[in-house]
Amino acid sequence: AAAAAQPFDQGAPFNNAGYTWVATFTAETPGFYQLGLNLQASLDNNRDGFRLVRNNVQIPYFAGAREKAVVDVTFANEYSKTGNTTMCTVMLPAASKNWQTLEFISSGVFSREPVLEIRKPGRLGWQTFKKAPWISRAESQSILELPLTSLPEGETELRLVVAHGDNRPIEISAVQATYYTHSLFFHAVEAGEYQLYGGNSKAKAPVYDLALIRDHMLKTEPKRIRLGEASTFTGAVDIQRQFNEAFSETGWGLYAVLGLVTLLLITIIVKLFPEDLSAAQAAATAEKSSSEQPSPASADTTEKPDSATDKTGSDKPEKSGSDNKLDE
Repeated sequence: AAAAAQPFDQGAPFNNAGYTWVATFTAETPGFYQLGLNLQASLDNNRDGFRLVRNNVQIPYFAGAREKAVVDVTFANEYSKTGNTTMCTVMLPAASKNWQTLEFISSGVFSREPVLEIRKPGRLGWQTFKKAPWISRAESQSILELPLTSLPEGETELRLVVAHGDNRPIEISAVQATYYTHSLFFHAVEAGEYQLYGGNSKAKAPVYDLALIRDHMLKTEPKRIRLGEASTFTGAVDIQRQFNEAFSETGWGLYAVLGLVTLLLITIIVKLFPEDLSAAQAAATAEKSSSEQPSPASADTTEKPDSATDKTGSDKPEKSGSDNKLDE
């Protein structure tokens, strides 16, 4: 059953241009909800750009207070007996500017000067990122906490190098990463599926009228639900919108089509009238050749010196065969 809808319960039509992931969840009944974000949503670099949607219409929401969250991190220990050094390589679940700290857990009484390293550009070796003393004065669990707020963009692989000197190696038993998350509060007018869209670096924070009654709504205990796993989103509606814009009166699409039609017509004409085209080309070639040939007057002028030479040469007698006999 649907509750009575108020003007602030629905927002503007949703434009999914630029969004790269979507997560679906279900509101079992109408009412006031608190939606807890999953890891991917919490690590999104533009959480202000989220859009809560049902039936392609925005559902107004407001964000709750930040809460610190912890996630276990994959790691691998490697020990060098030669240098009595432990190297703990860590892989963060995702690249994000929202990581806060990296926590290494061990136990025992010890004092070390570990170095946290990141990859060099081009992944050619390692370079120092953070340094901090690690001192434990009891046999209980000890945690080394290193900040990640200045971690380079896109970085997910780190390595903690611990030199033990003259002491026995300590064992790193667990690695955790911390980040901040928050909940989204909204009013579901009807039960059913809702979507949360994210991954849009250019989306601005929405401004909903619902925020005006935020304090009043928080007096009611919300129903708590958790956001499910997100899936990749390609923005099919955005493709349709771009297509429509391209073929509008001011779009480039019409000019592109006109250009293709013109090229096609020229090709058809050339194929239908190849003889006329060849004849025109032959006539042009003949006209060019005739214009390059010399005139008759210039030809006579060039031949006169040759005739004069022949006349002069005829005055000289040639030796005959009888002259050769007399010489003998």
